[in-house]
Amino acid sequence: MIQKELYETTLWCIGYWSGKEADRPDGIARNSEYIGRTRELFINLGDKKYKFKIDSLESTFEVEAIVSYDLNLRNPLTLAILDSLVRPRLKNRTQNISIVFRKIDSLGNTREVYPRGNITYMDMEEAGYIRLGYISGERVGVLFNYSWKNFLHQFWWGILGVIVVGSIIDVSIIIFLMQIRKHRRMKMLQERVFRQRLHDLGNPISAIEVILHSIREENPDVFKKDNERRWFETGVNTAVMVKQEIAETLNMAVMLYTKRVEWEEMNLREELNKLASEFKLANRGKKKVNIDVNVLPGQFKLSKQLVYAIRNLIDNAVKYSGDVAEVTITVYRERKYLIITVADQGKGIAEKDLPYIFEEYWRVGKEKKTTGYGLGLASVRKIVRRHGGKVFVVSSLGSGTKFTIKIHDHGKKNKAFICRG
Repeated sequence: MIQKELYETTLWCIGYWSGKEADRPDGIARNSEYIGRTRELFINLGDKKYKFKIDSLESTFEVEAIVSYDLNLRNPLTLAILDSLVRPRLKNRTQNISIVFRKIDSLGNTREVYPRGNITYMDMEEAGYIRLGYISGERVGVLFNYSWKNFLHQFWWGILGVIVVGSIIDVSIIIFLMQIRKHRRMKMLQERVFRQRLHDLGNPISAIEVILHSIREENPDVFKKDNERRWFETGVNTAVMVKQEIAETLNMAVMLYTKRVEWEEMNLREELNKLASEFKLANRGKKKVNIDVNVLPGQFKLSKQLVYAIRNLIDNAVKYSGDVAEVTITVYRERKYLIITVADQGKGIAEKDLPYIFEEYWRVGKEKKTTGYGLGLASVRKIVRRHGGKVFVVSSLGSGTKFTIKIHDHGKKNKAFICRG
């Protein structure tokens, strides 16, 4: 920035002084002609004519300033005059720096230095060398010394601002990282406590089951009546069911807390058919469950987490259907996306509830007969987002519900799904 300003200011002053002095009549015929197309310059001084081929790097303004020096025969520009012209025209950022002008001849020998007596100019920075006419071949160099003290004196407010703003940003980043660390430690602690509590709950449930069987073995006469036997079977079945629920909840917690997605080859059609059989068996005697599976053939590279998300959607479809649950699962490709839909013909969801169904602990309708804690759909959205996809829902009261999972194929390194076959 300083080099450019010094060079342009010096060039302008050379052209200004020489042009003004050249306009004074001195009895010598003189003129110049510049042909921009061929970049040829002609200078006439008296009966002599000079021709030059102009360097393509020089602008028209530079050519005019240099020619003005050649035509100024009456009062040639000296370094002292040049110094007196340049300094007042410099801007604030360059006024206080040390400047030296050096004139050299066509062979590069130093002819003059101003201010006189300066012996340190060889160690200064160069702003550039400007021709003093084309005829003599002389050049004038502009040199300057810009130290770190000049920089501090000129930009102290900017440096102070950078330090203050930088300190604020650094403190903010440190506080933010500490909050993240604290949040992660709390999440890890919650996860450990949650898993441990679930594991510990399995012990008293198993103890109840063992006690019931022990009572029956040690007292054969107990539980002989129909109602007593029915109560015994109900107690044992309830203990088994609670143990299964604890195991499933523990698996769910492991999946949700495990952020890394582990891909594996699987036959998606077989996996979904297993889920269909599982729900039919689990609801035997309660309601009729019909699950229609329409899946692309072949091996898919997916994760167990995504299968668990589909399981949650099927569970909701069965849970919120009437005495007969009609569920349709469809998997197909749409350009670069894998589309998974789970549709039912159940009660549907009111329009006012749709914006909240993916929030934790939110239950549609909050019916007393429906079991659950409102975590299923929240976990579905979390798992789908972890796979780089989105989940959508279309529903209305009395017309059923349709959930759609859309996963993008991100390329060779991070594929959301791969189908072989």
